[in-house]
Amino acid sequence: MLELLTNGAGFGFTAGTTIGPLHTLLMNVTLAKGWRQGVWIALSPLMTDIPIVILMLVILGQLPPVGIEIIRIIGGLVVLLLAWRGWQAYRRGVSLPTSQESPAQGETRQTILKGMVVNLTNPGPYIFWGTIMGPTMIRALETSALHAAAFVAGFYVTFIGIMLIFLVVFDRARTLPPHAVRLLSLLSVIVLVILG
Repeated sequence: MLELLTNGAGFGFTAGTTIGPLHTLLMNVTLAKGWRQGVWIALSPLMTDIPIVILMLVILGQLPPVGIEIIRIIGGLVVLLLAWRGWQAYRRGVSLPTSQESPAQGETRQTILKGMVVNLTNPGPYIFWGTIMGPTMIRALETSALHAAAFVAGFYVTFIGIMLIFLVVFDRARTLPPHAVRLLSLLSVIVLVILG
């Protein structure tokens, strides 16, 4: 069981430190709206990965290459849309709320949806669960549900932990001079375009 926990943590570290659309969205949202909105992006995989994991475990090895390409195209379009919105925010100037401000409920819902859409349309989780995590999870389930739970716990505790570290770094970056924050926002837009 310790081996599966360690394997899960290793995979979580890899996923957490591989910069992708979710990381870039986390940076963009945290710089623009603060940590209270960014935390929803960091936690969004917990809300979206269950259907992804189930889907990948069910159809593991049966997804044709064209299916992966379609997911990749949709994910790219979503990322480009986010880049466009980030560019518009950059042109308007990033307005930095104080840490005491609480986001409106509608704004929080929008942020949660953004994180979920990016994660659901990003081919990374599908490929990761379909090729690496899925087979290990099946092996763990063959041993016991407790072994599978240890593997998943190792993965998500490490992955979400790393995302929260990024969140703190991005939130601290908001204390930089406004022109530096705007430059970081522009950088996140450029990265989103490249990823898209």
